[in-house]
Amino acid sequence: PGRSMNFSLKQKLYYMAAAVVVSLIALFIEGQLTKAKVERLNGVVLASSQLQTDMLMLRRNEKDFLMRQDLKYLDKFNRNFNKAQANISALIDDISHTSLSIDQAKKLSAPLLKYKDNFNALVSATEKKGLDKDSGHYGKLRKATHNLEEYLHASNNDSALILLLTLRRHEKDFILRDDEKYVQKLKSTATELNQLLSSDLNASTFVDSYVDEFNAFFMISQQIGLSEKSGLRGEMRDAVHQLESLLQKLSVHYEQVTADSMEQSSFIQLVISLTISLGIGLGVIAIARQVISPIEHLSASFEDIRKSDDLTKRIEILRDDEIGAASKDFNNLIDYFHEMVKKINTAIDQ
Repeated sequence: PGRSMNFSLKQKLYYMAAAVVVSLIALFIEGQLTKAKVERLNGVVLASSQLQTDMLMLRRNEKDFLMRQDLKYLDKFNRNFNKAQANISALIDDISHTSLSIDQAKKLSAPLLKYKDNFNALVSATEKKGLDKDSGHYGKLRKATHNLEEYLHASNNDSALILLLTLRRHEKDFILRDDEKYVQKLKSTATELNQLLSSDLNASTFVDSYVDEFNAFFMISQQIGLSEKSGLRGEMRDAVHQLESLLQKLSVHYEQVTADSMEQSSFIQLVISLTISLGIGLGVIAIARQVISPIEHLSASFEDIRKSDDLTKRIEILRDDEIGAASKDFNNLIDYFHEMVKKINTAIDQ
């Protein structure tokens, strides 16, 4: 066979070591890029989770206000709203540093603002309705009730007082149940009371004043919403559901994308690691074969020369590397021995 190698064994080992180092550096860089990508995606997931927490706080402030009728919960709501807005901006910024689309995240702002506007409108309407027994339309209604009751007690009209009790019962039933049927019952009772007091103009004035205040109280209650699906409460509920639904879809999507990205990155790293390991293994095997095969050839040549006692035989030089150099040195040594033997034989013959 002809010469097959242009590089020495030392050079091949250096090249092999360099290839291993470059491969490990490439694997490290890919790992760092993957880590940075996953960290950015985790940041998006964390920001969406924070928004869900903000929504829970807003809903809590809303429920607290509806239960306690205290304006301090409006301040808390507005502070949490500002925090949620800031977190939406942070979410959009985090998404902009990934391959994800920011279009869906941008849609969060509109329903959040609508929720805030509806809640503020509800609080304003509730203030008009009355935050306690002495304020708003509820305070005026109580005052009109008190005036009517005081006048009827002073007139000693038992029949009118009985109708007044029925009137108050319908009023309380409406306040407790927000059911319009009690409005009609109250108006029918008020008409009956007016007919009974038709000869007393002052009493009729008190009854009309009471009915007017109750109507105002009913109208503002209707504006707020007699159920969760009507009025300002219904509009606010729709905005909340739209926002929560969108936020839930985004969170699930971001978590899935992050999980897929981590799985894909792990697969890529596995493929790269296996490729590098296979390349190193094949390189080691190739170099080992290039070392072992010529050494075996060299050993066989030594054995052949030893057994034949023929100093004219030489080792065939197949390589230009260290083993080839060793073969040349051995051939030179045999040449030297051969010349020495020839000189000794010549001296003996003489």
